[in-house]
Amino acid sequence: MIKWFETVGDHSDIVISSRIRLARNLVNYPFCGRLTPEQEKQLKAEVKNALEKINLGDNSLQFMEVGQLSQNEGLSMVENHIVSPDFLENKNALLALSKDDSVSIMVNEEDHLRVQDWIWSVRWILQIKWMTCWMKVWIMRLMISWAF
Repeated sequence: MIKWFETVGDHSDIVISSRIRLARNLVNYPFCGRLTPEQEKQLKAEVKNALEKINLGDNSLQFMEVGQLSQNEGLSMVENHIVSPDFLENKNALLALSKDDSVSIMVNEEDHLRVQDWIWSVRWILQIKWMTCWMKVWIMRLMISWAF
């Protein structure tokens, strides 16, 4: 879990936390409720391939197949707001989770991609820049669907 309570420095006794969430679908796939099991596997592989090429340094992403999580692991992730309860229902879903649990990327949830990034204290500006960087990477590596 995020160890914001171990942070030291100016104003470390004040904590403001929030979560940035971003949901997107890919162009070449039907919406999640209409994906076949084979399409779910293809989508998972395509997204994982794109995410593996992103260098997060010491906070690298770890990939977990939802079908291989124990019930306790899943419940713990729901309680810590890492994943949604609905996400755990799809055994063809994939979770990419940063080592510090601050970033989680759900593949094959309600949307093809659901990213959330926990922000606390002075990290606000850095995290907004980070999320903008993610979107640029996705646009270059994945065919993101845009609807306005």
